[in-house]
Amino acid sequence: RHILDSAQLARIKPEAKRWLDLGSGGGFPGLVLAFLLTERDGASIDLVESNRKKASFLQAVVGQFNLPARVFARRIDGAYGFVSTPQIVTARALASLPMLLELSAPWLT
Repeated sequence: RHILDSAQLARIKPEAKRWLDLGSGGGFPGLVLAFLLTERDGASIDLVESNRKKASFLQAVVGQFNLPARVFARRIDGAYGFVSTPQIVTARALASLPMLLELSAPWLT
């Protein structure tokens, strides 16, 4: 179920090249999207996860499968200067919608 829920996000804007997943955790939806983005020339996703253990897992998967993704092991508010400006921002079970919009605002202006 989590894989399908994550995969359907890729259809939202098929032409989008730059994606951002906030609070990537165990990889839903970020890693699933990274696998799907391998089929889109020039597309990539940045994964932001503050928990170092989870970020290490994400980095291991990205490296093992040579996925078009970068992992940032830092808090969201500490990633503003490092992460590319995305066309799509995703998150799963991170925060309420108003809080998510506030956290995403620096990238969506």
